[in-house]
Formats: sequence, structure tokens, C-alpha cells
Amino acid sequence: MESVTLVRDDDGETEVWEVTWAGLDVEVASGIESEPLRTKTKKFRTHREAEEWIRAELAKRMKDGFKIRETATPS
Repeated sequence: MESVTLVRDDDGETEVWEVTWAGLDVEVASGIESEPLRTKTKKFRTHREAEEWIRAELAKRMKDGFKIRETATPS
């Protein structure tokens, strides 16, 4: 299972967009960090289709001002 979390400051609140994927299932959680995030699951037919969608969505969010949240690497 892989995941990437993007964040941006929106008038003092942290907006979160997180994508998690395993195989052909992709889950997206989004919303304001201090509130419960809304989740949606997308199912794809091929790995390539899932990868292309993830790349396009990440590019769109980065263009909208989101930045990758740095996380500590487990030791």
C-alpha cells in the first residue's frame, strides 16, 4: 500500500488531499485537517489506468498550490 499526502494553507486552516493505493483500488481522502476527511474509492481496470489517474490528480493539486507533506521515515 502506497500513499501521498498533499497539504495547503487555506485562510489559517490546513486543507488535506491524501491518495492511497493498493493494486487497482485508489482511495482519496480530502477536507480540512481539523475535521473528519471525506473519502472516496475509485476502482480501475488496469495498473496503468490507476497510475495515470494518480499522476494527473497529483499534478492538478500541485498546480492548485498543494505541497507534499513530509513524513518521518520509520526506522
